Amino acid sequence: MNKDGSRAVLGMLGLQQPQCMNKLAFKEGVGALFAEAGFKRKGAVWGRTGTDVVVVFRMTKSDLAQTFYLDFGLHLGSVDGTSYPSVHRCEINGRIDGLFREQRSLIAEACMLERAEQLFPDLLDFLRSAALPFLLDCMSMGRVRDHYLDGRFSGVLVSKTAKDKLAVFARHGA
Repeated sequence: MNKDGSRAVLGMLGLQQPQCMNKLAFKEGVGALFAEAGFKRKGAVWGRTGTDVVVVFRMTKSDLAQTFYLDFGLHLGSVDGTSYPSVHRCEINGRIDGLFREQRSLIAEACMLERAEQLFPDLLDFLRSAALPFLLDCMSMGRVRDHYLDGRFSGVLVSKTAKDKLAVFARHGA
């Protein structure tokens, strides 16, 4: 989606020029992108199950400021299908800006509700063009291992369990 497309999403949400974006509109706008990419919402978590990895995403509002945090998790294994693991129970987890350090400033500023009306289209473009494709590429253990070996997870938590599972997969997997 280009900037005009992102602005159209804002228009559909009735947000052409608000003083301060409200949290519901922010969550609906970002959630629409994840739904479009095949993620399902269960409670506060958006998830999608791959071959042997479950990818989860959550938007968390700060208790101290009008700011959202964009969190992701990779659960290395399967789930029962009735719920997704919480982000912090995933073997690899962190904030989206930990994966995309070069976009850290854009992400932080666009997630501030008082600045979001100006930067929200740019955030949607970033999520659609970079974050979502990366998360979708992490839906198999082989691709997670490749990204791990390439250092893509250096800015987020990779548990010892994840390191052990990825090492076993490297020896015995595809």
